[in-house]
Amino acid sequence: MVKAGDTLFHRMHTHQQQKWGTKEFPPFVPFRDEEWDLARWLMKNVTQTATDECLALPINKKANLSFHNNQAFLKKVDQLPKGPDWTCEMVTAAGNRLNKNDELMSEDWSCGCVTLSSV
Repeated sequence: MVKAGDTLFHRMHTHQQQKWGTKEFPPFVPFRDEEWDLARWLMKNVTQTATDECLALPINKKANLSFHNNQAFLKKVDQLPKGPDWTCEMVTAAGNRLNKNDELMSEDWSCGCVTLSSV
């Protein structure tokens, strides 16, 4: 019997609704809509020291952001949903050729595998 289930997106969405206690919440919780573009730009283009300097500017203080320095900003970033963890396993592949000692050769290589976990 095949049963329809929730997608990862729907499980994450439900988790966010439960965590933030409302059906209507910004798409980039914990950031407010207007903050998301700034947050994304800071993470992509600015060092942590420069983030502190930027957030200390009077214009940003007037913007009433939900974070006031780099430490508070990074705490917000850490609250964003995360994808699955990655693990790495060594795999040994048996060959069909003999080495100089007439033994079958093998090769070891690492295989990155996704570990799925529920949200």
